[in-house]
Amino acid sequence: MTECLIHNKYRIIEKIGNGKFGTVFKGVHKKTSAFVAVKCENKSAVSRTLCRETKILNYLYKEGIRNTPPVLWYGLYGDNLCLVMPLYEFSLLEWSSIRELSKPDLYKIISDCVRAFSSIHKQMVIHRDVKPENIMFKNGELYIIDFGLAVFYKPVQEEEYIGKFKPQLTGTPKWMSFFQHQGCCPSFKDDLISISYILLFLLNGRTLPWEKIDLDDPDKKNEIRQSRKSFEKMITYHSDPAFLTYTKFCYDLSFDCMPDYDYLIDIFKNDIKKSY
Repeated sequence: MTECLIHNKYRIIEKIGNGKFGTVFKGVHKKTSAFVAVKCENKSAVSRTLCRETKILNYLYKEGIRNTPPVLWYGLYGDNLCLVMPLYEFSLLEWSSIRELSKPDLYKIISDCVRAFSSIHKQMVIHRDVKPENIMFKNGELYIIDFGLAVFYKPVQEEEYIGKFKPQLTGTPKWMSFFQHQGCCPSFKDDLISISYILLFLLNGRTLPWEKIDLDDPDKKNEIRQSRKSFEKMITYHSDPAFLTYTKFCYDLSFDCMPDYDYLIDIFKNDIKKSY
């Protein structure tokens, strides 16, 4: 699709990403020269994640959320549905690979993530695919991207919560929460627990205890991932006080609880103050 002109406005420059649900291109507005990201999905795709993402992003923007991408254009181009959004500078994964983050820097990033999800969750949206690649930066501001798997929170009875989604796990196995592995209904705490895995990843030198599992069977690999993500195991992986306090709070949350985001942010603020 390089050199294509989408919606007679956006010229495709190069492919910058490829995933299970489609392809991402770097583009440029032909008049303003502003760079954009163009996500493309074949119109015959069964998943229709791009349609879902567009609806959720438009809803969040309408509700005043500004740490998620605005939809610049969505529509059909040839055989592809295309979603055009601003192009951000770099992801947390990219940033952490070229720069060693100090503890205050790391705590600020995690606090900003929690703050971002506070605003998203208060609009009853659960992301379900929180990972360093989906945390972006531009002009010093943090943004959450990739809402293709996001859903609106739906209250359920406790007996319906566990195991309902077991046959079809949703998200990235490396980053999905312990409770997502159990097949539990989507909950706000899942996004926050995935943030605890990001924190552990960065504290541990960009590695996680459940990364290298030498098995071919994906079900068995996920069983091992789940066991290694249990709270009992999590508290053995690092002694950082803020990590331990944050992780315990998130794991202890009930499935139908709206978390205390201010308390979670204060965990990191208070730990920074103690270090000075």
